[in-house]
Amino acid sequence: MKSLLQALLAATLSLGGAATATAQFKPAQHPFMLWTTDEAAAIRKRIETEPWAKERAGQLPDNTFGRLFRYMVLGDQKAGDDERKYLLSFIGAPLNGRGDTGGSAGLHTANYLAALRYDVLYPTLTPEQRKGLQDTFRRHIAEDITTWKSNPSRLGILPNLALPRRCGTLAMSVALQDEKLIGDLWAAPGSFRWFIEDYLSDGQFYNEEFAKMTSIIGELLLYARGLDRIGLGRLGFDFVGKNGASLERYIGSYITLGYPAVFIPGGTTGFMRIAMGDAKGGQLLRHFIVEPYYADGKGGWSEWYSANMNGRDHRGAKVEKLQTPQWFEILHARYPDKGYDYFLAHMHKPGTNTYYPTLFWGCSPISVDQVKPPPAPSYVADERGFALLRFDESPAYWKSPAPAVALQLAQFYVHYTNDCFSLLGYHQFNRPIYANRAISAGYNGGLWDMTVRGHCGVVVDNQMAQPIGQVPTRRNFAPGVKFVSARGVPVVPLTGQGEARSSDQPKQVVSTVYSTTDLSRSLFLTGEYLFDVFDLRDTAGRQRDYWWLVHAPGSLVPEAGQSWQPSDELQKGLFAVGWQGKLDVSDEQRKYRMTTEGPDGPPWVTLSNARRLPATDGPVSINTLQTYRGEDVSKSRMGPDWYGRKVGVRISMLPSAGTTAWTFDTPAAYTPGSPRSGDDKGHRAIGAEWGGVSVVIHRRADATVFAALHEPYENGTPSSTIFRTIQQTEAGLAAAATGKGFDDRLLLQFDRRPEAAVKKTPMLENDASVAALTLADKDESFTFTGHGHIRIGGDAVQVTGPVTGLKVKVQGTPRLIVNGKQQSATVSGGVLQWRQ
Repeated sequence: MKSLLQALLAATLSLGGAATATAQFKPAQHPFMLWTTDEAAAIRKRIETEPWAKERAGQLPDNTFGRLFRYMVLGDQKAGDDERKYLLSFIGAPLNGRGDTGGSAGLHTANYLAALRYDVLYPTLTPEQRKGLQDTFRRHIAEDITTWKSNPSRLGILPNLALPRRCGTLAMSVALQDEKLIGDLWAAPGSFRWFIEDYLSDGQFYNEEFAKMTSIIGELLLYARGLDRIGLGRLGFDFVGKNGASLERYIGSYITLGYPAVFIPGGTTGFMRIAMGDAKGGQLLRHFIVEPYYADGKGGWSEWYSANMNGRDHRGAKVEKLQTPQWFEILHARYPDKGYDYFLAHMHKPGTNTYYPTLFWGCSPISVDQVKPPPAPSYVADERGFALLRFDESPAYWKSPAPAVALQLAQFYVHYTNDCFSLLGYHQFNRPIYANRAISAGYNGGLWDMTVRGHCGVVVDNQMAQPIGQVPTRRNFAPGVKFVSARGVPVVPLTGQGEARSSDQPKQVVSTVYSTTDLSRSLFLTGEYLFDVFDLRDTAGRQRDYWWLVHAPGSLVPEAGQSWQPSDELQKGLFAVGWQGKLDVSDEQRKYRMTTEGPDGPPWVTLSNARRLPATDGPVSINTLQTYRGEDVSKSRMGPDWYGRKVGVRISMLPSAGTTAWTFDTPAAYTPGSPRSGDDKGHRAIGAEWGGVSVVIHRRADATVFAALHEPYENGTPSSTIFRTIQQTEAGLAAAATGKGFDDRLLLQFDRRPEAAVKKTPMLENDASVAALTLADKDESFTFTGHGHIRIGGDAVQVTGPVTGLKVKVQGTPRLIVNGKQQSATVSGGVLQWRQ
């Protein structure tokens, strides 16, 4: 008869789940989970013969890992005695540890260290002690395995809080080396198989805001490492779910989320990643793959961390956990060709270009000049609900000044902020160009952080954008331009069941991001600019207020001829929302308002330095520069050289009737006395580099198209690009952008199809029922389906996208290249013509 484990594996394999199952269970001699006896001897020899290792041995942490290392590798008997005493106190311990207030720690009990202590100290334990610990482990597993009767919802569980206890029992099952017990717990609801195969989105992404990932990664790595050592790697590192997910892909998503390097003057190189959700913080530089050191010597990754709700043990102590450097060391040791060494090398301390690893995981020193970066493809994470466009997708991306931009879609995730269809980040010249800064003290909430006001998106009326689920995305990642377009139609709608929404968020499920609003956002990213089209219309033809926003570090730089005048209209309009009293609106209106909103009390946000331009029917351009907003730039954390580079961005908006532009100082905190304004934990030291300039462009209409060109620049020299409309209709937009080194045509067909057609064929470009669109002016014309990008050069006209005909003005007789293939075209009188 097959064991339960074999039956479970057979079922998983039939679903395309597990990797090859050639290895067989082979119990190991204790100790084996951290180090074998032979490995300990090899580390000891390294310490005796290699100076860097000797130095690192003098830096061991004063925690369980450090003491177990001192005992097993260095022969420190007292360290072993201390850990043995703590281990024996675990005999008979209840499943739930003690929380910070003395009560139960519940699911965030973290007892994985008990399994590691047991393994290392096993040879020194008496038979009675071993049995007492084994019985305790088995009881914990038996009680914990029934936590969930069925698998939790990926949108309703907080793994950082709910899985520490499970990670502990998983480690215990490996320490016991009971094959059946390992298999039972591995396959149980809410356990490892579920987490990899069902919980992760798009085969790799965590479904809380990404900073919460930290809680359980170290434990999962040690669990998988232990499985490797008893012949069950197929349940750990080698397990691949039917969605393509694996433990390595999950942790590697930190790299998948990465922006290009940030070079810190006088410090080291950092690598940021996408930040979203209610713990994104207000600093300019945050959420790192590699945290840099600054000129003052501060910064860099810690190798350990602990947090109250991420793990308390049976005695109520905070439990130490591995931090990013150690994750990458373990992964590099197992996957030497995956690129983890590239990021480890850049975790070096100031004054050297070599990273000296811990002595725990078998790595050697890694120098920056010895490593190769991984490639960096653009992608859309349809299930998780965001896109990342990288102009340079080669390995050179990681230190390239070329741009990258991330777009939020409309999917819900735990610890969500309602930032649907906002830019999550825009980087060029190795720094952020825009930044969505949180201003709450503690977890984000309130009018700025929980609505699009504090993000680079569009607010409709005074509403709160609502997630609707997975939406259709169109995409084309060609060498010369990266294109993505998303529409606010739920192709996989939210159900409202099992969704862990915050107290600020309405609980009702809706089908549109804003009430009765059809919207889409389309991005074209080139090496010089971001062409950004936000198309909005009220489905009932009613007049609406549309507020378009971006937030840039630095200050406004008025352009010649502009007359910016002080204005309190934004304070009385977009930001005239109180926070006390009953919200007296209809049930339908309540679906798009904060639950903490009310008519009384002061405003959430008090604006400063608000200015506006006169209303216009013509184009608008706004220039911002990354200036230091304090009194003495020499005291800035980024340093004078950072600001001396004079990086900025020029925003150009195509004409539309009734356009008004404002700027104001990006707030750093809520109005004193309002909710989330009191910093009772002293965790924020707000300084001059937290601020910036916010830009708002407003129109009142039944429908509008915000067509913007974002052009980052350096050396204090904004672009002089000519940005103009060729033709705009209800069906689409053709525009021209002519600047230094480029002469481009930008083509976009709006998706006006009914919802049923969109769900059937999400990409408009693939829908055979959609007729090609022709847009033209007196000199040029273009026929295309969906989108197109044309770069006109003296040697060649480069066409990207499903363009089937064109007439453009050229100089000389350039070749025509359409989607990488040369085509025959006619050139006469300075006009090139072609039709497929």
